[in-house]
Amino acid sequence: MGKRPSLETQVLRLLKDKSKFGEKRHDAKIEKANQVRNEKYEKMKSEGIHVELEDVKVTKKEVVLEGIYSFQTFEDYKKTSLQFVKWLKENHNDVKFIRDSHGLAAEYLQSLVDRGLAATTISSQGSALAKLFGKPAATFGFNFPEKKQKDIKKGRTEQPWKASIQIKYAEELNVLSVIGLRRHEAAGVKTSQISENYSKLHKISGKGGKIRDVEVLDPELLRKYVESHPQKDGKIFPPLPKQMNIQQERRNYVTKFYKREEDKLYPDKTKIDPREKNTEGKYVNLITREGKESKALNKEILTKITKNLGHNRLDVVVRNYFR
Repeated sequence: MGKRPSLETQVLRLLKDKSKFGEKRHDAKIEKANQVRNEKYEKMKSEGIHVELEDVKVTKKEVVLEGIYSFQTFEDYKKTSLQFVKWLKENHNDVKFIRDSHGLAAEYLQSLVDRGLAATTISSQGSALAKLFGKPAATFGFNFPEKKQKDIKKGRTEQPWKASIQIKYAEELNVLSVIGLRRHEAAGVKTSQISENYSKLHKISGKGGKIRDVEVLDPELLRKYVESHPQKDGKIFPPLPKQMNIQQERRNYVTKFYKREEDKLYPDKTKIDPREKNTEGKYVNLITREGKESKALNKEILTKITKNLGHNRLDVVVRNYFR
């Protein structure tokens, strides 16, 4: 008789069996919806209810997919499931098979409530365990706390779990602050898109498929990172967790970019005149926000920044990237 695998190994095997990387989740949802519709149709027929197949309604809750189609989702579920295993060992060390711990899910989730975790976090944990056990979260017999809009905040860096992400990926975030890419752009950019002197990233595919080149504010920083962090798939970065505050690094990029260009234009800071007028008497550098005067910003510099960020309008950059 072979050695019984550890709970960790059992979890990894269960999740791996559910992985559907490369397959389209949308197609799977359509297929599952059709399956549920047919089952409901046959049941209604057997009960003597006359109805056309196309008239049978299927709700979102009825379309439950067994597979995991995203690598990042797989990683999130794996992390949550292993946290559950750690809790099991500390509180129920008699459990030898993960399948026997379904009845303990409610107790575990309640322990998260007792620790003061947010309702959204507990809901995510429940979803991960539901996927692990292959059963709806409703079968746990646990009353999930209500999600409240006021508790959902952007940039929750003060929360320990979020801060740990920022610390773990500090090097990646530092590089992102000198290239200014969006999350999906950073996830896909490859080393082959870096210019020879590391001063530009070529052919970055942004929103709407728009292609642009991006200035690198610190080529040496990018070079050192790429050389010390080689990726097998040829990309610059490893998979980036969704909890990373990449938008803040876009703002940092803007701040650094603007200061660099301003130093070039105005080496003598005492001679900066933000209210300089052109021959038509219009302000050259004054930018307004929502009809009111805002910071005096140079339009020439803003135009460069806007292009590098992949935006079209200067006011969008002023409103969202300057505080």
